[in-house]
Amino acid sequence: MDPITHAASGAVAMLALRRRPPRAVLAGALAAAAPDIDILFGNDPLTTLLLHRGITHALPAVPVFALLLALAALPLLRGGSSERIYLSSSSPGRWSFPAVWLCMVCMVLLHIWLDCVTTYGTLIFLPFSAERVRLNAVFIIDFLLTLPLLWTVWRCRASRRRNYQDKRSALAAARLALLWVFVYPLLGAGLNALHTSHVTEALRADTSRRDAVLEEVVVLPDAFAPFFWRVIWQERPVGVSPAGADALLRADLPDSGSVVRTAGLDLLGRLRTPFSEPRPAMPRDAAAALASRSVEAGAFFEFALLPVLDTVPDADRNDMLAPAVRQWRSYDLRFGSSLEFVRRLMSLRPNADIPFQFFFAVDADDQGAPRLDSVRLRFSDSRRDSGWRQPAEPRTVPLLRRLVGLR
Repeated sequence: MDPITHAASGAVAMLALRRRPPRAVLAGALAAAAPDIDILFGNDPLTTLLLHRGITHALPAVPVFALLLALAALPLLRGGSSERIYLSSSSPGRWSFPAVWLCMVCMVLLHIWLDCVTTYGTLIFLPFSAERVRLNAVFIIDFLLTLPLLWTVWRCRASRRRNYQDKRSALAAARLALLWVFVYPLLGAGLNALHTSHVTEALRADTSRRDAVLEEVVVLPDAFAPFFWRVIWQERPVGVSPAGADALLRADLPDSGSVVRTAGLDLLGRLRTPFSEPRPAMPRDAAAALASRSVEAGAFFEFALLPVLDTVPDADRNDMLAPAVRQWRSYDLRFGSSLEFVRRLMSLRPNADIPFQFFFAVDADDQGAPRLDSVRLRFSDSRRDSGWRQPAEPRTVPLLRRLVGLR
């Protein structure tokens, strides 16, 4: 979720309290956005992938991270008399440290919730598991979620010096807005489940008519969800075995095995656009083989959602490699849109490109099996590019690095 929504949700949570210290709204906004500080520590594509939405978003780390936030917020939340939401003089003058810490716990959990409902994925089980939780309920920038929060913050701050009735209605608005932070994503998750069931049946019937097998279906929110959705699915022809790791040694893209396609859905989960052209799916056996030989590959394929396989564009090829070395790239299709005007807006980004790409070069070892020669990670939006390099082999890492999710 974007930083503005995170900060607004924290401000609304504080505004929903009947009594609070005078700078609680500012402290709540900063604390609710604070877990994204992890982006500052990703100095290359791999550490960015491992750290962003990593340990600062992990449930086991919440008490410790909240403690650090509480120490930082203490001057804001313990000084002066409390702000009077009602015209009463019985408000306590300050919050105790346990109350400040509990408040910070709630702000961090609020941040984690809003990240989990998007499509990016959040590593909430670190350091025990690298599984990403994604509920695919809201688009990464969702105006129906954010604008009510911003309006509520403005409404509540504008009523500070007004009469009792205005303050009371502002408090009710803040509590409704806080409820919206949970109800709206849950409605999106429910719609996603309904659409997934409906479109899976439709796609299964369609692939059966085309003598294909439906392997996996993922429904994602599109821009302006819940009115628009996208579906990404993987299929393969009947009687054709999924491509194995040896497909990476072929001169051209494999002409058999699984393919990935996309289409747009409407509010009711019905197909509203033609199917996209099929793209070769990244063979799962090949992805597993690469992950066993490269930390970069392992982190990328844990992050990717139905990744596709493509040849490396000429501008990105490693010209230092021998012609016999096959060069490939893999990425997924989740960050696109089925809406033409949204695609045009995305193309205006300063670094418009496929957001997350993994390049790799393979040749055959002495037994004729694929051997990983070099790898490259490029994240266009953040301008992070590792360049072609030798793969980092998976190994045992020191405890501190393992605790924060690094490998």
